[in-house]
Amino acid sequence: MIYAYLRKSAEENADKSFERQRSRITETLYQGGHSEEEINQVIYFEDISSGSKLLRNRDKGGDLLRKIKKGDLIICSHLDRFSRNHYDLITNVEKFKRMGVNLLLCDVGSVTESDSMGRIFYQVLSIVAEWYSTSLSE
Repeated sequence: MIYAYLRKSAEENADKSFERQRSRITETLYQGGHSEEEINQVIYFEDISSGSKLLRNRDKGGDLLRKIKKGDLIICSHLDRFSRNHYDLITNVEKFKRMGVNLLLCDVGSVTESDSMGRIFYQVLSIVAEWYSTSLSE
């Protein structure tokens, strides 16, 4: 099963933000060789929440985590839409690896299947996203 996770903050325009994320996800799935039938069956989880909040503590993020199983794909348009909390991202990625769930971030690639260089790359991006989130709240 393919699950798409979308998130926006309360300050953003929900319709446009979610529309842009859906478009990016669809484009990435097409480029990855997924069929139109598969893309039409994607299940979307949309949260209006801070990215620094743990995924399991968001309404739809928690629902997503309870639903996934081995062989599933989670796709998200950008790393910072999935998480702006470095610890939460790293913890979830390790959990997904153990479960056999693939996490694909359109701006980074597959983080659960990445090599050591890819792992460093998404971790650095995660730290930057967390710093940005923290600097906005100060």
